[in-house]
Amino acid sequence: MEFQRRSTVDRRWEWKTPISFFGKVIDQNDRPIAQAKIRFQWTDLSTKGTSEAEATNDGKGLFELQDQHGKNLGVYVTKEGFYAASRRENQTSFEFSSPYEKTYYEPDKAHPVIFRLLKKGDAEPLLQHSVELALPGNGSRRAVDLFGGKVTDTGQLQITAWKPQLTTTPLLKPYDWRITVEISGGGFVEHKDTFPFTAPEDDYVSSIDLHMSPDLGPQWSVGVERNYYFRFGTPPHYGRLILRTNGDSKFVFIDYFLNPKPGSRNLEYDSTQDVIKEPSRIKQ
Repeated sequence: MEFQRRSTVDRRWEWKTPISFFGKVIDQNDRPIAQAKIRFQWTDLSTKGTSEAEATNDGKGLFELQDQHGKNLGVYVTKEGFYAASRRENQTSFEFSSPYEKTYYEPDKAHPVIFRLLKKGDAEPLLQHSVELALPGNGSRRAVDLFGGKVTDTGQLQITAWKPQLTTTPLLKPYDWRITVEISGGGFVEHKDTFPFTAPEDDYVSSIDLHMSPDLGPQWSVGVERNYYFRFGTPPHYGRLILRTNGDSKFVFIDYFLNPKPGSRNLEYDSTQDVIKEPSRIKQ
């Protein structure tokens, strides 16, 4: 094979591979963004083992890197007033020497790599809390006061858990475990949005039921992490939360943002406008 042949001839040939890269920066509406800052970093045979360069893209959103040599290239795009998408949406690592790598990249000027940024909007003050609940797993229920971020018996958000009794002996997988989450006078919408800044108006369901039955087969998991929009009350209050828990733990973790302004679906977070300046870890 060519890859093995070249490695036999020169063990360092991978770090001598020519680098050519072509990219384009666009916004959430697929419009070009100009004057974005581009930072390149690539592995090579220099004294440091890496080299760097910076650039600014043109009015059409285009940029490139030419006449360099190395193995792997990192590309990072930023612009004042914009959010950068996650690595799930914006690939940042590109392999030039090994075609067996998932990030292997073949330069094509006619089809530049797309980097998407989101323009920052008008953020409103949000309540921010992190809550840690300890539930014995026998069907008992606890609640969270969403305005105060406190674990109570009568808060708007109610969590119930059914989990096996924890012992010093590891649990035999897969075992049965389940949690439900309800919200008084409201509901939830699961999402996978990179920028969860606007809560939907409709399609809320009254409860979340996460049931890990052994019958699920490969879909069974010892842990879950889910993202939801939520609303409650009249007029409604809107928020977004991350729910995390494991079947072999008594703890349920909820991190959330709540807009205290009734009727506002704006969930864009700006730390300078926090109603609560620092996130709090509230335990039962």
